[in-house]
Amino acid sequence: MIAVERQQCIIDALHQRNVVTVGDLSRELDVTEETIRRDLDKLEAQEVIWRVHGGAYLRTPTNGGDVPVDTRRNMCTEEKTRVAKRCMDYIKDDDVLMLDNSTSVLHLATELKSSNRRVTVITNCLAIIEELTGCSQIDLILLGGTMNHSSRDFSSTVTQKFLDQFHAKKAFISCSGISTASGLTDYNENNAAIRRKMLLNSDVRFFMSDTTKVGKSMIHVVGELGLLDYVIVDRPVDQDFQDALEAHHVTFVSCK
Repeated sequence: MIAVERQQCIIDALHQRNVVTVGDLSRELDVTEETIRRDLDKLEAQEVIWRVHGGAYLRTPTNGGDVPVDTRRNMCTEEKTRVAKRCMDYIKDDDVLMLDNSTSVLHLATELKSSNRRVTVITNCLAIIEELTGCSQIDLILLGGTMNHSSRDFSSTVTQKFLDQFHAKKAFISCSGISTASGLTDYNENNAAIRRKMLLNSDVRFFMSDTTKVGKSMIHVVGELGLLDYVIVDRPVDQDFQDALEAHHVTFVSCK
């Protein structure tokens, strides 16, 4: 099978499943994982897919634009858990926290659940509410609006109006891309607006992610790098990116 045929098979698989892994494609197409990675790199360069650690998903999934939260939650789990554990070092008793609907932040909620921190959580993410329900030491505030059933969150203009009523000590967000050229960006307009408002309505602002988001730029702007106080990622990144963060007085934290 030549490369173009193999890449079409990958696209067909993505239309069926929305998300594919390098290992699965290697077995299904009977080629090495390195060959699959080269195919995915080419498809990403053509703006057909988004690469994530260990796999890829369509830029415009068949479910209407969002990869289901349960699918995203199971991607890069080791990296997201490592970042979430480091973020816990910055959370103190009596903090009021803004938590967005990203799965990186959902992993932070899991860490909060197993801790004894007495905090208030303000979120638009139903999965985070479900994760923390029953934790008597955590007060929960769910930002309402129109629910997205695939991502199990609220991110409509109504949600943004709810958000205007609150101010937090700390905000923890992630998004589809962070780069020196474009700052913080997202593929979803409403999510970008919610994340920006969470940052603006908080005293200390954290971006948390695995490094697959670094260097990526999407269509909708969340904000400039200087909107952040901390960038916490799972491993070191190139020095130019770290220098850009330092120029904006943003603290860079690597979990390795």
